[in-house]
Amino acid sequence: MTWISINFWICLFPLLTLPTFSGGGSEELPSHFRQLKGEERVIAGLQIWDSLAENPERLLSVALPLLKDAEKSVPGTLLMARVLRHISDGYYYADSMTRSCDFLLKSIALAESLQPRDTLFLGGAMNDLGMNLDNMGKRVEAR
Repeated sequence: MTWISINFWICLFPLLTLPTFSGGGSEELPSHFRQLKGEERVIAGLQIWDSLAENPERLLSVALPLLKDAEKSVPGTLLMARVLRHISDGYYYADSMTRSCDFLLKSIALAESLQPRDTLFLGGAMNDLGMNLDNMGKRVEAR
């Protein structure tokens, strides 16, 4: 392990052991998270995201600032596509299917442009898009 990897895990481990967050925006996130920069911050943000599944508003309050971090530090990567898909999930759980589809389409377009293609990621994102469209009554488009 390199020094950066060790430092990353030292900062990330406390985040992984925390209970789910409640309340407001990113100002309530642990100081460990706020100290991370670049790709490490995006990865940690996605892991925090997974602990917030029961609170759609909170999901979006964490994910939207994370999008800005990802646009700066990991543009045009699969990690950026994962952030877009996570934001789509937040809108899905907040019952905003149109916004969810918008972010899924961005995520899919980005992932399709990358080589090698991550077919597992693409398949899951396309499945999510089909389910969203089906929930919206757009069964022909869902195919």
